Amino acid sequence: MNRKKAIEICRSLSQTMEKMPNGSDLGYLFETPRAKKENLKKIYKRLVKKYKIKENDMALPI
Repeated sequence: MNRKKAIEICRSLSQTMEKMPNGSDLGYLFETPRAKKENLKKIYKRLVKKYKIKENDMALPI
């Protein structure tokens, strides 16, 4: 994967994490089939560290 693709993925991950509710789903018999916010944060941090992505890199158009 190249750096441009990693920046696109980080953008979409950050948008997804912003849209997710902070609380967990309570009262359901089974878990909802969604990614957990903590897992998305781990992936985001790993990509940022590996490709040395900064906040201003994600703000710039590709």
